[in-house]
Amino acid sequence: SKNAGFDRFHLVGLTRFAFHCYTSIFKQSLFVNLTDWSSFGAFYLTNTMTHVVTAVMPMSGKWHSFSKSDRCKALLGRLLKTDLLHQRGMCCFNAYLKSRAVSIASLQYIVFILLLQYHPNRFVFPNFQEPNIDVKQQMTFVAIAWSLDYLNYTIINLVFDRRYNMTPMYVGACHLRQYRRFQYSVVLIASHIISDVYLGMAWAMMAGVNIEHSTNATAVPNPEQDEWC
Repeated sequence: SKNAGFDRFHLVGLTRFAFHCYTSIFKQSLFVNLTDWSSFGAFYLTNTMTHVVTAVMPMSGKWHSFSKSDRCKALLGRLLKTDLLHQRGMCCFNAYLKSRAVSIASLQYIVFILLLQYHPNRFVFPNFQEPNIDVKQQMTFVAIAWSLDYLNYTIINLVFDRRYNMTPMYVGACHLRQYRRFQYSVVLIASHIISDVYLGMAWAMMAGVNIEHSTNATAVPNPEQDEWC
């Protein structure tokens, strides 16, 4: 890495975004199983608390000093950076990438449920049964979850700016300014990952895995699906 140029860091950043995008899209796809506000609240709080802890703790200088002990190095050696400033920069960049991935996942899920509900989708999603879901409720779930995520992201930016003089929004803007093609690369990667997720879901349903728990449907192979595959 001594002679690595910015292109190398650009590829590493896109790889990080790919993992965030996979995680966000898979989690967003689980919304189809949510039918009431209590399940939505439990799902969202569990997901949010994990994100907040993993975003805030590595920024702390005390946590960074504590993690330098031999036992912690053995467990977290690949996650920790020798330079605290470098570690904070990576934490901010990861928070920025995660925010972008969540926004993309929310948008693609809204498009997906609209296609299932209002479009003759047999040729688009041939392995999905006709969904018995409340589209308005699902869209409300997505809108509220995205709004809360954006509020959480804004608060993290304000706290990091006050405590560390560094924010995810600033780090992401610097990256985009220095490497403008990153924006187009993100769109291409997100499109590819969305197709991967739904192709994986289709294969799982063909294998008999009931992904759409709320529909109580089971995947039954038929000649038309086999022919399509």
